Amino acid sequence: MERSAIDSRAMGVKAVTPEPEPEPLEGGTRYAKLKPRRGSSADAVAEHQRARIRRALIELVAEDGYEAVKVTELARRARISTRDFYQRCDGKQGCLLEAHDWLIAAAVRRLTVAIRGGRDAEERARLVLEELVEMLVAHPVETRFVCLDAAAGGIEILERKSRAAEDLAALVGLCLGGPGEDSDLPVPLTEGIALGVAQVVRSYVIGGRLNELPSVVGDLCRWIADLAVPQANLLERLQPPPSAEGDRAAAALCFSRVAEADVDRGAWERLGIQAATLTLAGEDGYWQLSVPRIRAAVGISRARFDAHYADVDGCFADAIGLVADRVMDFTATTAAHDDEEWPVGFHHAVEALCAYAATEPRLARLALVEFLSCGPEGVREISELTQGFAERLRAGVPPADVPPSISAEASMGAVLGLVQRSVVGAHADRIATLAPYLSYLALAPAIGPQEAIAAIRTRERSKLALPSASA
Repeated sequence: MERSAIDSRAMGVKAVTPEPEPEPLEGGTRYAKLKPRRGSSADAVAEHQRARIRRALIELVAEDGYEAVKVTELARRARISTRDFYQRCDGKQGCLLEAHDWLIAAAVRRLTVAIRGGRDAEERARLVLEELVEMLVAHPVETRFVCLDAAAGGIEILERKSRAAEDLAALVGLCLGGPGEDSDLPVPLTEGIALGVAQVVRSYVIGGRLNELPSVVGDLCRWIADLAVPQANLLERLQPPPSAEGDRAAAALCFSRVAEADVDRGAWERLGIQAATLTLAGEDGYWQLSVPRIRAAVGISRARFDAHYADVDGCFADAIGLVADRVMDFTATTAAHDDEEWPVGFHHAVEALCAYAATEPRLARLALVEFLSCGPEGVREISELTQGFAERLRAGVPPADVPPSISAEASMGAVLGLVQRSVVGAHADRIATLAPYLSYLALAPAIGPQEAIAAIRTRERSKLALPSASA
């Protein structure tokens, strides 16, 4: 990452302040070399070269894809030697990770400045969203790189994105707090807000509609306002569900057997392939999947497999879709239970799913970590999955409570993003504690924050006696 002039002086650089390296989100001569200056340091030259390498990588990935980028071409575009490239970067993969962090740091700096212009939380949130959207639309290549192309970095880029979510959540906290203060919102909610906005941006990038982002700033502001109420800090006092809840979800999401009744041979065979794919991937990981292993598990010929799928990737994508369908069916069935109002039942379902994921995180890791580590195509599939969850959420609530599509998508992006962060950070055991926050993120835009908190706490009273939501 780049150092400021102050940092450089602190490290013993002579009195002349070196020319800074190029900013990633600014115009100008993109690959101009740093002109020799009296008193310039070797560190300044090296940092300037690193910046040119990052810019070159971002542009070449946009033109031809990450796999097609060659180090020799990258060095030529950056106007350095191949030898200098390897002195400045830890290979192509290291350069990709650095480029991602570089862009995120530049964006955080700009958004931090935007916060200072707001008089209250509502105005600060609007100013930051407007600045964010203006920046993204003005720099489509960089935006696409962060949202999509950088996924070629695999699991390492997911870890970087998890850390970036913490920085963005801190910005959300500053937006929603008082002057010079952080928000009182629980951290999972500030993180969820950052992750929800990121999902909406990502879906517009994938859909080739980046220029339309300014039209949704108002919707996102309202979504944030629906979540950022003082009473939301009551969610911190709630307890995780008992382990028996996970057993209910496990039974509903069982993939070891597929019922043959009521489906024709082709549909039954396809479901069997999907179930076997999930079982094998859960045992040994996505990267160990192969057509022969899947065929052997199902007991079918290559011709029969080929009748359904061209490769493992398509099969795995459909298998994850099967998970999503069963999760949503379980949620809808539980929410519609006769002796509970649907918001209470919805939280009941979320508790059960979280309890299951906490003790058996296999499916969450497959869908939200290993699948995404497949690269840009995995990002596209998960974004579509998130949009599908959002539409199912909207379809499953009473007509009077249907949230706007942007709110529903942001909420589902927040929900899946929080679960993903727990799994990426090897904290799957904490997923159960997220249940109240996940339910709140989904319910508040539909029925209002007060009603969402009341529904969650109605469910909680069966486990722990708490004062009323108005207390």
